[in-house]
Amino acid sequence: VFGEYFIYGSRAGELVWQAYDIGHPYRAYKVGRSIKLDPVLAGDTVVTAATSGQIMAIEAENISTRWQYELPGQIRAKPAVGPTAVYVASDDQYLRAFDLFSGRLVWRALTEAPLTTSPTAVGRRVFQFIPGTGLACYEAMPRGRYDGNRQWLNTEVAGEVLTVRNDRVLVWNPATKELVQLSTATGVVEQRRKLSRVDRLISDELENGRLYSLDDRGRLDCLVPLD
Repeated sequence: VFGEYFIYGSRAGELVWQAYDIGHPYRAYKVGRSIKLDPVLAGDTVVTAATSGQIMAIEAENISTRWQYELPGQIRAKPAVGPTAVYVASDDQYLRAFDLFSGRLVWRALTEAPLTTSPTAVGRRVFQFIPGTGLACYEAMPRGRYDGNRQWLNTEVAGEVLTVRNDRVLVWNPATKELVQLSTATGVVEQRRKLSRVDRLISDELENGRLYSLDDRGRLDCLVPLD
C-alpha cells in the first residue's frame, strides 16, 4: 500500500497502481514477461522483479523508473531490501547486491546451486539458503569485495530466516518442523527445537521479532524468544 493505491504485479508483467477507494487501476508499468513475486516497498521506491530476469526500481509517487537491470537467469524469489541496497537471488547461482538509489551492481557472489528462495537482509548481514548446501551469511556492504564476502556457511541448517535477536538468528525448516537458533557471528547452532504439530511459523519483524505459530489443532500461539 502506498498513499491511496494498492501496488501489485500482474501475470502480464505489469506493475499496477490500483486506487482502492474506487476499485480501478490508475497506472500500469511494464516490467517483464510475468510478475509472480510480491513487490517490495522501501520508502518511496518500489522494487519488483519479473520471472524472466528483469528487476526494476520505480518511484512510487511519480511512477517513473529509478533504475532497471536484466539478469541472465530467472528470478524465482522475492528480492530483499536493506537501508541502501537491494539483494536479488537468481537461478544463475548468483546472489547480487544493487545500490537502492542508483541500481549500480555493488557485488555478486557465486553460490553452489541455483537460488530459489529469498535472501533476508538484517542489519549488516544478508542470509541466503543455498539448496543442497546450507545457510550462508554474507556481509551486506563489504568494502573492496566485488565478489561479496561470505562470513560463514552452515551445511546442517536449511529453511527460512524468521528474525534476528541479540546476535542470534532463528531459522524455521517447514519440511522437518524444526526451529534452529544460530550465532549470527559464527553460524554455530546453539539450540534446536522440534515443533512437530506446527503447520506454520512466522515472525512480525526481521529484528527482535515475536514468533506466531499455527498448529494442526487450529491453535495460534505467540512466542517471545528468551533473550
